[in-house]
Amino acid sequence: MDNELYAFKKMYLKDRDIKNLICIGESILYLARDEVAGKRVDRISAADFQKFYEKLIQMPVDQIEDRFGVNQEYAHLLIPAAIIYKQILEMTGAEMLWIPGIRMCDGIAADYAEKQKYLKFTHNFDDDILSASRNMAKRYRCNTSHGQKIENYALQILRCHEEISRTGNERAASASDCIHSSRLRQIYQSP
Repeated sequence: MDNELYAFKKMYLKDRDIKNLICIGESILYLARDEVAGKRVDRISAADFQKFYEKLIQMPVDQIEDRFGVNQEYAHLLIPAAIIYKQILEMTGAEMLWIPGIRMCDGIAADYAEKQKYLKFTHNFDDDILSASRNMAKRYRCNTSHGQKIENYALQILRCHEEISRTGNERAASASDCIHSSRLRQIYQSP
């Protein structure tokens, strides 16, 4: 684990000064509960997390189960999760962990809702992807004009694919309606 974090720091963080870490996922939601009230907290200082970590690694599994309200299998996962968060805190020197209360399933549900047109996001996540790819190209000193041409070609292909998918979905829906209608006619016309 240390080698991967070191490589990550060397490649991506370099000399950046990191003050805050945003933590998402199921395990941090369990770990980020107030010891007294048992309610979820939305941030933990690095010092408080260190104290919490020291207590957690001393707890037997049954005490972890009771404290966090998890089953035995999940209780065994909380300590490795805490170790990873501790190592990331130490590596980055961050002062605060922010816990917005988001799980991976939230992202999957949001993606589904957007595709089904239940939600419309104002933020364009495609721009984030393009920005990240430009930053990587800059980091690895790629040919800028070549990268721009490839990006334009990829965007054109994506737009065509989206148009074909939309048209195909419309045709599939229309075919489904036709099949459904003809099946209903068969049911009602049969003696």
